[in-house]
Amino acid sequence: MGIIDRLKGRHSDEPEPTTQDLEQELRSRLEEDPNDREALIGLAEILAAPQEEEIADPLTAAHEPISAAVNRQTALWALAEDYAGNPHAWVPLIELARILVADDEEGAIKRLATACDRETTGKALANSVAMLRENGLTSQALSLGVAKWAPATQSFEAGTQLVRAAIEARDPGRARELVSRLGDAHPEEPEVAELEAAINDLEAALTEGRSPA
Repeated sequence: MGIIDRLKGRHSDEPEPTTQDLEQELRSRLEEDPNDREALIGLAEILAAPQEEEIADPLTAAHEPISAAVNRQTALWALAEDYAGNPHAWVPLIELARILVADDEEGAIKRLATACDRETTGKALANSVAMLRENGLTSQALSLGVAKWAPATQSFEAGTQLVRAAIEARDPGRARELVSRLGDAHPEEPEVAELEAAINDLEAALTEGRSPA
């Protein structure tokens, strides 16, 4: 043990937490708040880690080992399914949708709709629309957002995500309508002017037959 390690040891006699300790801490956090995404992802990482007895000898293995990414996704799916049973949980539903969206778009959107029904401040809606935008599903993001958005009572970010989805869907009329409602609900937000400028650029681009900046 080096001098630095010895000095550090004088200031802390507590042992390093074990994997079991960390797992229990994360489970406790999720029991208290099923929408703690950091805890959900962290617990999935722990559960996906191979156990010593599970590590196959590459010379005798009968099949290709399951990739770490697949293990993590399987663990996250199982955890999200479990915690999504809590009627207050919305983050697990969004994580399920994130896993599903490439192969089961309809199933993903159903879970996002449920998440938006459970969480009414706009956090779930903002995250749902953003996730669909990231996957190139701007029309679906717009449809979900229009159905679930309540500008007077929900966060500015929810409305921002929705306006940007309309811009990406190249629907300036809908974008103009949405940004107007957003500005009425949040007149103090300077970003409204930026969104209006982006809509102006979209309209000009469509008129000129070019892609918007």
